[in-house]
Amino acid sequence: MADTICHATQGGLVLLSPFIARIRKKVWLWALFLTGAFFGALPDLFGAYGNIVRGDRWRLYVSAHSGRIGAILRYVPMYWLHLFIDSFTHGPGKRWWIWDERLWIETVLWGVNLAVIAWFVRIWRNNLPPPDQRRLPIAR
Repeated sequence: MADTICHATQGGLVLLSPFIARIRKKVWLWALFLTGAFFGALPDLFGAYGNIVRGDRWRLYVSAHSGRIGAILRYVPMYWLHLFIDSFTHGPGKRWWIWDERLWIETVLWGVNLAVIAWFVRIWRNNLPPPDQRRLPIAR
């Protein structure tokens, strides 16, 4: 679960990065972040759907990560980032939930996530117009 959240956050940040300085409204900021987060978590969402709903014993998960679905969607940057990170944190001797194996990578990635989020919030706030120049709603 933490692995999926980390991938989703990174996916949201990937989608936001080129636009962060131009966004003025919070609703656009959240829309872009959630879209990126969805595509970042999509490989694991496929897996959850296949395993929980279809009961396919991880077949859809494998297809989304290294099969037909992954081969097509890997060109979406957030999806590719998920697959790239998984290549370091999944497999024999590379389990992300065990410290001596790869939990340290997960911890570092969470630190990077938090730092980039703080950086993006700062960029976004610095690019907002001053309060006296913001549009006020028209009273009716």
